[in-house]
Amino acid sequence: MSSIFLSHNHKDKAFVRKLAERLNSHGIRTWVDEAEIRVGDSLITKIESAIKDFTYLGVILSPNSVTSHWVKKEVNMALTQEIDGEQVKVLPLLIEPCNIPGFLSDKLYADFTKDFDDGFETLLKRLNDDLHEESHKSKRALELLQQSYQDWISFSKPDHLLLKSEYIDIILKYIPSTDLSLGLLEFLLSSITLSKIDYAEYIPRITSLLTKSKEFAPKVLSQLFRNPNPRISNGAIDIVEALDDTNTVQMLIDLIDVELVKKLDTPAINALIKLVEKKRLKLHRDLVSEILTKNSQAPDWFSLSYCIQELKLNSCLLIGDGTEFSLELGKMAKDAGFELITLPVINAFALDSIDENMLKLHKLIILVRGEIFDRDGNHDFYKRLENYIKEGGTLFGTSFVGWETRENRHFTKVLPFKTTAEYDENSEIVCTLTENSPIKDNPATKFSLLATHEHLEPLDESVIWLKTEKTPIFGYKPFGNGICYYLNICQHWCSGTMPSPFRTNNELSIYFPEVFKWIFGKMKLEE
Repeated sequence: MSSIFLSHNHKDKAFVRKLAERLNSHGIRTWVDEAEIRVGDSLITKIESAIKDFTYLGVILSPNSVTSHWVKKEVNMALTQEIDGEQVKVLPLLIEPCNIPGFLSDKLYADFTKDFDDGFETLLKRLNDDLHEESHKSKRALELLQQSYQDWISFSKPDHLLLKSEYIDIILKYIPSTDLSLGLLEFLLSSITLSKIDYAEYIPRITSLLTKSKEFAPKVLSQLFRNPNPRISNGAIDIVEALDDTNTVQMLIDLIDVELVKKLDTPAINALIKLVEKKRLKLHRDLVSEILTKNSQAPDWFSLSYCIQELKLNSCLLIGDGTEFSLELGKMAKDAGFELITLPVINAFALDSIDENMLKLHKLIILVRGEIFDRDGNHDFYKRLENYIKEGGTLFGTSFVGWETRENRHFTKVLPFKTTAEYDENSEIVCTLTENSPIKDNPATKFSLLATHEHLEPLDESVIWLKTEKTPIFGYKPFGNGICYYLNICQHWCSGTMPSPFRTNNELSIYFPEVFKWIFGKMKLEE
């Protein structure tokens, strides 16, 4: 919007009011002293400030004004700013024949002496022509930003009052290279994060704004990250990523704390990790630990891989069936020293969705299939699991892993026992520790428990630690560079519910925590 300060003598007030009314009807803002100056205002200060804020100073030329002390003073203020290269322009407006002052004589004037409408059209054309000048666009872009910011602040920073994409586009194209306040920067960048504009196109301008407002950059990024709207905090990371500047990324790392990590969603965390790795920087250890905690129940394999490598963890992946038995095995592994990562329970047919790279992250994989086993499926998963063990991984399988892979001729050679496709559910079995068991301090060498188990047969290369008279209950077999342990019990019962086997026998609940400690210790020795 164009704006004009109307400098005049009070005797010409009637003309000025008419002109101001017509200009306002065309969307042009005017300044007339009787409307703008209140009782108690300093005339000099008020007028000087107004002249600076307006695009034009229109000098009403008449016999009354050319001798007016105030008109001369206002024109001198405006001319000084015009000479200094500031935005204001002086426009002579002749309303009665008079001697035009020398300092205005070289300026083309709008002539209202013969016809008001002709003079007005001349003035309006000049005002409208200047709307297309780059300097005017720059000023309007800044005004648009400032006015929108005032609305946002006045109503407690609601997201719906942030700039729309089309306004952001205009502001970033035309805003002058100037220092922006902390508030304006926060407002503009918050708007950008919620918009759908292409960051790449405006990176030079965003970089320039942050560079010019260097002292505010850490503060504004900090405020964006702590915004309650996760789209804004996530978007701040996207902006830093687009800037592709090592110092800015380091600034980002220094600003992030554990509470912020808790708030970030998975895409934002992954973007942060990619930034850090790209610039060969490091996240603080407490931040990595918090990212790992977020992964413990709902793993994201990209960020999880980063955490495991950064923290140098001996991690255990629990692929469970949701039973208490499954959770108890996971707890035993964790208590033994493994970093436990629990995969959400998936249906019988979804194992194939587990990527091979996910498996390779972990030193130990616990696989419990009692409640969700499949008669013949998940071949891709078991092929990946076979490769995992062959390349040095460790599997701790349980009942029905053998049953559901009995027709998978590739995976059957991984298991320490041969399945017969028969099983007993919720039945009492009597177990005996063998001489092969390295766990010697169990309270009893023979004990009974209630469990579901498969009818299995040992293989020549199997090492059995625990057995009944007819079938092995626990043992292992080396395979390739890895090893497969197999616990032949679970909590599955087709006819109803049953307790975890660890709840039905004290000796069992003492023995297997020691087994996991033994496995963990063996791995540490082999490192």
